[in-house]
Amino acid sequence: AVSTPGLINFEYLGDTWRLDLRTSTWEEISGGGSGPAARHGHTVVANGTSLLLFGGATALVSPGSWLSCRTCKSSAAIKDRAYAALNDVWVLEEGAAVWVSLNVNSTKAPPRREGHASVSLKRRMLVLGGVDFSLASEASEIKMFDDVWSLDLATLEWRQDTVVNQGPGAVFHHAAVAQGERVIILGAC
Repeated sequence: AVSTPGLINFEYLGDTWRLDLRTSTWEEISGGGSGPAARHGHTVVANGTSLLLFGGATALVSPGSWLSCRTCKSSAAIKDRAYAALNDVWVLEEGAAVWVSLNVNSTKAPPRREGHASVSLKRRMLVLGGVDFSLASEASEIKMFDDVWSLDLATLEWRQDTVVNQGPGAVFHHAAVAQGERVIILGAC
């Protein structure tokens, strides 16, 4: 089990932790170097022996300057919506201590988002729904997504999948799980 970067008391965390289920002990994976920006609302899926991180949102210290350290407080940035949604992809290989940015085909990448759900299915990472609060100054400007995207993990090419029947609509802060050939979504805003 792995815990990934998140948000506690308006402090963005950029740390990664591993839980050893045999000993019930936590170990921080401190990779050094540059990894994903500290963020919240992202997803992580397992793919074989590696983990893939997608999207989320991160605070801006000032316009154009990413908040990427554990010691930086961002409560004012959160309250002022001075943060940005992301659509980057990172990988952590088993036994490695460093996240590596994947060079994916970004010309077809899904829009930036947080609060989405992701699953790994048949050598693809599926991204479902989500929301982008980062450009909204009013509730009417919030961008919610009712789309499904897949990243082919062999070619690192994104494509937007076509869904033939009406699903749950635009959702965020939901959970998803792959079961055989199906994806099940649970809860949502």
